Amino acid sequence: MPVLLLHLSTAKEISLLKLIISEKLQRNGAEMNKLTIAGGGSGNPEYMLPVTAEKIKNSDYIIAGKRFAEFADRKKFYPFGSIENTVKLIKQLLEKGSVTVIVSGDPLMYSFCRTFKNCEPDIPFEIIPSVGSLQTAGAKFGITMENAVIMSVHGRYISPEKILDAAVRNECVFFLCSAENNPSYIADILLENDVDNIEICVGANLTYPDEITDRGKPSDISRKSYPPLCVAIVKNSSPSVRYDKFLLDDSDFIRNSSPMTKEEIRAVILMKMKLRSDMTVWDIGAGTGSISVECARFCNHGTVYSIEKNKQAVEILEKNKKKFSLYNMKITEGNAAEKIPQLPVPDTVFIGGSDGELRQILEYICSLEQTVRIVMTAVTLETFSEAYELMRNMAEFGMVQISANSARKLGRYRIMNAANPVSVISCLNRYTEE
Repeated sequence: MPVLLLHLSTAKEISLLKLIISEKLQRNGAEMNKLTIAGGGSGNPEYMLPVTAEKIKNSDYIIAGKRFAEFADRKKFYPFGSIENTVKLIKQLLEKGSVTVIVSGDPLMYSFCRTFKNCEPDIPFEIIPSVGSLQTAGAKFGITMENAVIMSVHGRYISPEKILDAAVRNECVFFLCSAENNPSYIADILLENDVDNIEICVGANLTYPDEITDRGKPSDISRKSYPPLCVAIVKNSSPSVRYDKFLLDDSDFIRNSSPMTKEEIRAVILMKMKLRSDMTVWDIGAGTGSISVECARFCNHGTVYSIEKNKQAVEILEKNKKKFSLYNMKITEGNAAEKIPQLPVPDTVFIGGSDGELRQILEYICSLEQTVRIVMTAVTLETFSEAYELMRNMAEFGMVQISANSARKLGRYRIMNAANPVSVISCLNRYTEE
């Protein structure tokens, strides 16, 4: 775009330039009528801010949901349609006059306000806040919001694991609900994971004559039905302890005689697994559960399946799962080759022990259509040889051998205490054309 540099020396020249720019802006539609997005709260006029009522009165056009229709002149009222059609309507009406959009609740909270800004970033608008249903529910139950987590399951998918994680790890979680994802739905998620020691407060049709307020344990709320216009507050007086370490120490785990992958080896394994927060993970031959626990901590929006056949190891798995409050860690007891076909398809698999069935396990994983990352460890030469033979022609095959020797005191000296080297092998579940 060419740039014109002018040296303006007189007031007349400056005024002329302003006139030219003003006319240019008008021709380009840059000077628009004013757009306002205002919160209508619950729809009860007593809870609507006076400034919003004034905007409704003075604006040329009103766009709102049907329950706000009574506040506007019918001649200038337009009902909300789909997002795409509403955005088009706003742009059309702005060419004729001022527009006020009335949204339910607070426009700054999971609202059309953000959607419109993303769709039309160049159209400026004024925002008028309101008292939303979450604030109203908090006031009804005397629950303040400064330390609360806020989530919406209204018209959006949030995994049960994420809902559960928020509920057990925080003192207070406010949920915007819907007809399908209602307080009973949240209660069912908690009950499926044996969480019934917290309180759920429910507010429905708030500020209306048929208002409902209710509270109880998940087992109480699960059996009830609520209107579509509802919110839930989950209160947890004893939230789970958060272990904020990037990686855990060996000493953090509850132990018995079951085998455990040491912390230095774990660090490399976790890096090779290339984890994401929403992954499904299999830990085959889980032992004490050190890999399962680390994966479940990282994949807090996913699920980790710990497969172990040794009863003593299963007992310690359960204890470590409970210690770290990992409700997204599912323990499966039994033979891995028999159990894994019953599990959801994984994104990544760690094989810490195969009990002589490595070939069968790999054959099943390679039969899956989805690309799966496989990581395994080998300590004995026999396991290493078998793994190399079975995996060397798989995509992205790689090996690294680690010798993690630690210092120990010997009299007034310190010497390195040797440990067996561990081979970490990784690949994808498909073969290359070699």
